[in-house]
This record gives sequence, C-alpha cells and structure tokens, in this order.
Amino acid sequence: MLTGRAAASYLATGKTEEDGIFGALWLSAKLDIDSENHVAKARTLTITTVVTPQREKTSDDGAAVKKLISDTILAKGLEIDLDRLAATLEEPLTILAPD
Repeated sequence: MLTGRAAASYLATGKTEEDGIFGALWLSAKLDIDSENHVAKARTLTITTVVTPQREKTSDDGAAVKKLISDTILAKGLEIDLDRLAATLEEPLTILAPD
C-alpha cells in the first residue's frame, strides 16, 4: 500500500485556464510491480482528501470529486519508475511476492 499527497489541477472540458482549480490531494494506492521493466503501476487508487483554496463544501464531502479524480487517473494509467518511487519514500522500498 502506498500513501501520499500530491498537488493537482483540474480544468473542465471547454473551460479556459482561468477556470482551472488547483489544490492538494491525499491518496492511497495498491501497486503492481513490473520488475522486468522496473516500473510500478497503480491497481487501485483511493483519494482520501481533496483541499482547494476555495474550500468548497459539498453535501457528499467531495465523494463525487474524489471518485472522478481516482477514475481519471486509473483510466490514464498511473505508472512510475521504481527508482524514482524509491527516492521519494520515507521508508525503504520492499517488494513482496504476490499472494
């Protein structure tokens, strides 16, 4: 399980740059490791928190936005080089054999 935070921006189709929304998101992901190609790919992704300067409040606590972001990232394929990933971790990278 990988947990982290990231800066993010969102621009709806047909909108201009001035309409963009910027913020931060906290996430957790399960990764598939491709040791032959030395990359990790997200199998699952859950956005746990989204914060924007506007601090928008919604009746569903942003669940729809969190799901939209997760689905979009997974559809595009979140992939990262293992060396780059290891360099960003607070704890050493340990690769476990699949169950």
